[in-house]
Amino acid sequence: MNIVKVNADLIMPVKAGNGQYYLPLNYILGDAIDLAEGLFGKRDSSYTLLGMYFCEEALHPCIVYHPNNENRVFIELTANTLQNRPRACYQLCHEVIHLLAPDKYNKNSANNLEEGIAVWFSLYCMNKFFPGSYNEYYSHIQTNPDPTVVKYRDAFNAVSDIIKDESDCIKIKELREIVPSLSRMGKDLIETVFPDNAEFLAKKFN
Repeated sequence: MNIVKVNADLIMPVKAGNGQYYLPLNYILGDAIDLAEGLFGKRDSSYTLLGMYFCEEALHPCIVYHPNNENRVFIELTANTLQNRPRACYQLCHEVIHLLAPDKYNKNSANNLEEGIAVWFSLYCMNKFFPGSYNEYYSHIQTNPDPTVVKYRDAFNAVSDIIKDESDCIKIKELREIVPSLSRMGKDLIETVFPDNAEFLAKKFN
């Protein structure tokens, strides 16, 4: 694995032009975790987030478990986001949803519900942190014909049929009080909030 050496851009503001500066990524990460917990409930505190890094070999962002202690996790971002703060934010906030309940016993087992909420939350955060980029990322999700993007679009659209704004997120928080892991929720539980798409949302995202 080739880890990109990160300079102070990770922890310092980055100039965005017109006298404006982008927030450091670690600020965004902290705020995104607070936002996610406020909307969807507390994350599993038995997992410790050690930080984030950029990987040249990564094709997509993901949660990485420490090889010596899988209750310690990292967020891995793709190297092409290092000089693109909005894209890094989008990836980072997507992974924050997967941080709510990591599962060292069932890695890479996210269902359509969890991935749909992750896309919803990424767009929600883009509107907060980079509102000028929101339309670009929303359009990408809705119009890109790439098969992988289509899968994310389908999951997002199934979720956003019900979760339209912040006030609707209480429905997910209440589900997580019963089953903390989104991806471990069964069809019957999901159906209480998503009656039309429960079977699809309960399926593994693949």
